[in-house]
Amino acid sequence: MLRSPVFQKIPRFLPESFLGSVLLVLLFWNFQSKQIIWFTADSGTYLLNSLELKVPGDRTVFYSLFIAVLRFFFELLHWRSLFPVVFIPLWLVVYASMHTFFKLSPKRICHYKYWISILATLSGIWFSGALWIFLQVMPDGFTSIMFLSSILWMYSIEENRKSAAWFWGVVAVFSAVMHNGNLIPFTGIILLNIMFKLIITNDYYKERYNLKITFSLLPWILILLSNFVGGNGWTFSKNAPVFLIAKMSENGVLIKYLDKNCSRENHPICEFKGQLPDHAWDFIWRGDGIHMKLGGWYHTDSLYRTTIKHILTDQSMLAFCIKAGFLDTWKQLFLWGVGDGVINASQNETISKYAREFYDFEDKVGCQTDFTDFNSVSGNFAWVLCVLCILLFAVREKSVWSERALVGFFALLIGFCVLQAFSTGALANILTRLNMRAVWYFLPLMLFFVLSELIQIIQSIRVWFFKKNC
Repeated sequence: MLRSPVFQKIPRFLPESFLGSVLLVLLFWNFQSKQIIWFTADSGTYLLNSLELKVPGDRTVFYSLFIAVLRFFFELLHWRSLFPVVFIPLWLVVYASMHTFFKLSPKRICHYKYWISILATLSGIWFSGALWIFLQVMPDGFTSIMFLSSILWMYSIEENRKSAAWFWGVVAVFSAVMHNGNLIPFTGIILLNIMFKLIITNDYYKERYNLKITFSLLPWILILLSNFVGGNGWTFSKNAPVFLIAKMSENGVLIKYLDKNCSRENHPICEFKGQLPDHAWDFIWRGDGIHMKLGGWYHTDSLYRTTIKHILTDQSMLAFCIKAGFLDTWKQLFLWGVGDGVINASQNETISKYAREFYDFEDKVGCQTDFTDFNSVSGNFAWVLCVLCILLFAVREKSVWSERALVGFFALLIGFCVLQAFSTGALANILTRLNMRAVWYFLPLMLFFVLSELIQIIQSIRVWFFKKNC
């Protein structure tokens, strides 16, 4: 029996994912920190914006709307807590992951795929450290939800399951609009899926592909409309030029441009040519940084846009930009670890004020600042799984990876991680926190593969044993 009779009449994995998520939270509270909800410095911005409900220029408004809606709903129930803000994304990723593994399970392990889906999901989340991603008041957790729900949406479309397609489609778009960095990976994985179908399976359903392409553009349209309605104009990000210039400062593009042009034009940034910081965030956020000296957020837009235009229309500079973007993507892609940017509520004045004023929140412990041991254990566990995957793939005559769906999913996960690394590393910041919101899923996937292969090996041994002794 694949499922308990108690759950037979309820949608598959709905109660299991909820109970599993609660179990993960309880384990995290008991073994990790004695506190469930955590923050980064940006959490204060999201909390403040959930009260003001203005469309910011440097990020989307939708995560703040998510916080605001949950606050309004749970205040009606007289529950002033940030817990739903962090628990709902965690539950969504557990629910989507269980469905994904169940869908990918080969027929040869059909009697075990229910339990393997649950075990691989919960164990993979725990050992990857993904709870440190999902239990923060940040939109980072929605990146992997977006990936999994997009995959499940495409499965549902191909299997003509309309109710499932509607559900996963709404979740996917809802997750994609939480952060500007999700837009490129969202559209990219859908286009990659179309390409794989055309090349590998010779699947030529024109109507289905038109639907997928239209669907991939929905988050772009929603963010574009939200910025227009919010007074930012027809743009995906009003302050995008600031971040691009800061990125070019970090990766060496800007200094190359200044070396080439400062001798023949009076460019305002030339004054700071010898002061360009090593990191993009120092260019933007320091009170005495270059961005503020040039005029700050309200007086630099035309300067930055003109500079970017000159750089991109210069063939030699464009080639250097492409090379720098590739190197930044490569650097970002191999970052592994959690804890990057995690702070205690008392370390940020905005968080400290609004978490206490609008929520029943108390800091129970000091913030864990040293994640070295935890990341070492998680990284070593991932390496062990990687070696096991290679060995099992090599020795098995009929590997699970011969299943077409699993091969396609693995390829899409790689593509998704590369697109996510480009979207964040090449266009914004090279940060472990930004990379981990995508690559952590390799650990549960490898665990799923190992468990599936071991089940098949045990089945083969049993068959051989009974043939020999009967």
